[in-house]
Amino acid sequence: QELVRIGLPAGEGAPAAWMGVPLLSSDEVIGCLAVFTDSPQHSFLPGDLDLFVTLSGQVGLAIANTLLHEQLQRRVSQLEALNQFTMNITESLDAEHVLSQVCQYVTQVGSGRRTAIYILDLETGRVELAHACGLSSDFIAANRTFPYAQDNRTQCLRTGRPDLLPDTQING
Repeated sequence: QELVRIGLPAGEGAPAAWMGVPLLSSDEVIGCLAVFTDSPQHSFLPGDLDLFVTLSGQVGLAIANTLLHEQLQRRVSQLEALNQFTMNITESLDAEHVLSQVCQYVTQVGSGRRTAIYILDLETGRVELAHACGLSSDFIAANRTFPYAQDNRTQCLRTGRPDLLPDTQING
C-alpha cells in the first residue's frame, strides 16, 4: 500500500530503497531509469544519484538513437513497398489488376485485413464498390452501392478530407 501511495509499482517484495531519474532526449522525457534494492542494509547516496543522472543521459541518447533507427527502417520499408506498388500499378492498364494491387498495398501498409475501394458516380449520386479484399460476400452484396449522402461512410467524399474512425465499437 505504501508503494502505491508513493507511485511505485507493487511487486513481490517491498523495496527498501528506490532511485529514479528521467531519460531525456533533446530535452524531452522519453522514459525513466529506476533502480531498486530490497536489502535494508543498502541505501542510495547522493553520489549514487549523481552517477545515475550521468548514466541516464547516455542511456536516453542510446534509446533515442535506437528508436530513430527503427523509425527510419520502417520508413525505408514503407518507401520500398510504395516503389514496388507504383511499379506494379503503372505497368498495367487492366483496371481490375490495378484495383487489386491497390487493395493489397493498402492492406499491407495500413496493417488491416479488409479493404474496399469505392468510386463516386456523380451522375447517379451513388457510391459504388469497385473492388474489395477480405470482405465477405454478404458484406459486398449489402454494400455494393449506396447513396452519396447516405451516412458517415461518405464523410471523406463530402468534405474532401481524410476521415479516421479509430474504434467502431466506441465511435460507430
